[in-house]
Amino acid sequence: MLFVRAAGSVGDVNASRWESAEIVIQSIGANDRTVLWKGGSHPRYLSTGNVIYAQGNSLFALSVDLNSRKVTAGPVPILEGVKRSSNGITDAAQYAVSNTGTLVTIPGEGAVVLEKGILALLDNKGNATPLALRPAQYRSPRFSPNGQYLAVEILESDASNIWIYDLSGKSEIRRLTQSGTRNSRPIWTPDSKRVTFESNRDGDSGMYEQPADGSALPVRLTTGKNKSEQYPESWSPDGKTLTYVEVPSDNNWDLWSFSRDGGTTTLLASGAGNQFGSVFSPDGNWIAYTDNQSNFGIRVQPFPPTGVVRQITQDGEAWPTWSKAGEIFFRLRRDTGKPNELRAVDVSTTGEFAFTHPRTLQLPANTLMYQSYRDFDVTPNGDKFVVILGEPKEAKSGAPAPALRIDVVLNWFEELKARVRIP
Repeated sequence: MLFVRAAGSVGDVNASRWESAEIVIQSIGANDRTVLWKGGSHPRYLSTGNVIYAQGNSLFALSVDLNSRKVTAGPVPILEGVKRSSNGITDAAQYAVSNTGTLVTIPGEGAVVLEKGILALLDNKGNATPLALRPAQYRSPRFSPNGQYLAVEILESDASNIWIYDLSGKSEIRRLTQSGTRNSRPIWTPDSKRVTFESNRDGDSGMYEQPADGSALPVRLTTGKNKSEQYPESWSPDGKTLTYVEVPSDNNWDLWSFSRDGGTTTLLASGAGNQFGSVFSPDGNWIAYTDNQSNFGIRVQPFPPTGVVRQITQDGEAWPTWSKAGEIFFRLRRDTGKPNELRAVDVSTTGEFAFTHPRTLQLPANTLMYQSYRDFDVTPNGDKFVVILGEPKEAKSGAPAPALRIDVVLNWFEELKARVRIP
């Protein structure tokens, strides 16, 4: 069994991190990982005894002895111009090889780049109004609880920072964090005065808090355990408890809480899959979150936990958010085939817990949604949304995007054998 482990962290923003990733070999059902190769990603083991992988827009081949778990020859370049992930968050390379030796690729030129977008407000009918902001690599936009400001992460080539925008439009967007490292996934404190975010500014991942007006430097709240990463998600209405995700090296996401009084942490949800995307109910008595133990879906449990868990959905939904009006909004993952949909249910937490009135909001076709982020938010009263829209293709290049092409090579193993030594 082969898989890729990025040398950088899960929250790294630099698309080039995949160029220094590690390709790891492991027996199925065991924990005997061995680093096979450093410097490449999206590996595939072929029946010829070779491992092919991507680096940049090129494919390379290694000859591998599985018994000794060693590379016996290579790497040898075998194909150039393969399309890669447009956002740099995943290592995806657009190629596949069948057991009989058919190679399928989608051509793509140039280096892997992060896709820019624009921030826009949507009404409940899906009508979009772009904000007067420059195109950038936006992530995790969040409305302040008073509805006056927007905090957003902007990715750069080798860093990311938190920016604050006054929604009145009376001033330019302002950068809050100043370090040349990763500062990601902002959320607001309930009083709209401070922003909590994840950062590796001190060399390891932790959660920090800083006044939104920039009047003081960030203060560290936590430190990740055993080199894990911690992503803040939601403050309780009284501002005393923070829910967050702990991402250890095995990449299983567990849900925790942090108490401002005493700094203690408590495990809220864990399991065979990932638990993430948590949000407090307006009364602070419930937490909604994503769970993918069997399939992605939305769960709700009391806070503090009692062992009771309510399953609201289980059809590929993720990243809930809870408005003060008692609505839970969530989106569908891209692998459902319906990535441009927001869905909502009305939730009653008084008396018997109940959810009713399921509905769908169709997002603009060019809405950008990334698997590892909640890239939308809802105003406190639930009447507007903020989303990230892709730049119009004409605005980028002055011409329509080229038509998609798929290349198919039959009997490709013969060419591979001619170029690479077969073990």
